[in-house]
Amino acid sequence: MITTVTMNASIDKAYYINQAIEDGTVMRVNTCINSAGGKGLNVARIVRLCKAQVLATGLVGGFNGQYLESLLDKDGIPHQFLHIEGETRSCINIIDKKYGSTEYLEPGCEVTLKEEQAFIHQFPKMIQDSQVVTIS
Repeated sequence: MITTVTMNASIDKAYYINQAIEDGTVMRVNTCINSAGGKGLNVARIVRLCKAQVLATGLVGGFNGQYLESLLDKDGIPHQFLHIEGETRSCINIIDKKYGSTEYLEPGCEVTLKEEQAFIHQFPKMIQDSQVVTIS
């Protein structure tokens, strides 16, 4: 099994826009695709596509954290996150024909020392069946 660790997970939102971006105006999104994001979760998605066993772990919090876990469930990616008090961030990627991709990446929430220690305490149990661990 491969365990992937994502300490700053996010809800990744891809906004596809059909018209060129105009500053200071209302822009309508044609299509919005939400996914569980963060470098470690991108690794987990590829491991799953390769039909290998994977476990995604790290930190998530708040409503966004719950939503992120539901997106992983939908993608068939097993997970075991530590739930923290802060809210999992969102990252927005605006994609349009003229400019390509423009990303807005929120900072991660504060992680308390107690939450950090709790994750470190449970980490050896989470990786006991792993042949590979990635920390991204």
